[in-house]
Amino acid sequence: MYQTYNAVPGKVRFEWIGESWELFKAQWSTWVLSGLIFGAIYIAVVLAVAVPLGLWDQWRYLVSHPATGGGFPSSSSAPSSDPLAQLLYDAVGWAVTAFFYGGLFKMANKQVRGEPIAVGDLFSGGSTFLPMLGFVIVFNILIIFGLMCFCIGMAVVYALFWPVFALIADGVSFGNAFSRSFEGMKQDWLMATLYVIVFGLVILASAIPLGLGLLITYPMNYLSTALAYRDMIGMTGPSGGYPGPGAFYPGPTPPGMWPPPPQRMPGQIPPTPPLPPAQMPPGPVPPNPIDQNPVNPNPINPNPPAANPPDSTPPTSS
Repeated sequence: MYQTYNAVPGKVRFEWIGESWELFKAQWSTWVLSGLIFGAIYIAVVLAVAVPLGLWDQWRYLVSHPATGGGFPSSSSAPSSDPLAQLLYDAVGWAVTAFFYGGLFKMANKQVRGEPIAVGDLFSGGSTFLPMLGFVIVFNILIIFGLMCFCIGMAVVYALFWPVFALIADGVSFGNAFSRSFEGMKQDWLMATLYVIVFGLVILASAIPLGLGLLITYPMNYLSTALAYRDMIGMTGPSGGYPGPGAFYPGPTPPGMWPPPPQRMPGQIPPTPPLPPAQMPPGPVPPNPIDQNPVNPNPINPNPPAANPPDSTPPTSS
């Protein structure tokens, strides 16, 4: 049983959008720079594969159609019409995505926990590369099957399994992350599907101004995935996790707070907050050593010689 710690356990909250926005604003420069680096590397690698595949496909077309004067078939929109070459192109794109997804979702998990993040975290996906690559492939296959059931089916698939990215970035195994995401998200799958549709529309609208809005909504997507992992599945904290059952937390949580401050339950008397050090009452005054020995007011020499000792010399006879 994986505990949840939002105000209503097991419920999808649209407050994740606002909370992810606040988290993004707190580290916007790190997220924007990381997104630009990811995009630049992805485009460079994909072009490095697509251009040779395109030239190879054109050469094959020239050889097979020498009388046409060369060129691509007008209906071709892929880098290559060769199925093996197309598979190679897709595999390279998936591999680059899986590596950087490991770093981006790890950054999101760290920020939701209140830990510091840096651009260098973008390159920390090596340890989770293989399980992340496996899920990227499986996820794309599931999305294709979801499209066969129209766009609603795709949204349902995405809603049930999108927190897997954050779990794998946290070091959870592929199978365990897959099952935990399904068990957590199915509790409120209908609202999760609606959330995915609404947030998808937000991302789509952000792409209108020359795609610049994606520098904001893509990081928000990573962060909202981490928030779903936290609230629907149960994210482990730096000290081993949240407190035990019965400790409910409201959302959205303030950025940088881990765990979030506890929320008073209905009918519960709030505990008295501790006083600041400046308002603490004075403690007991230590006793004065002089007062403990009124006979000898000198605490340095506890056995001084008696003052004016009596004369004990016997009188001499004359």
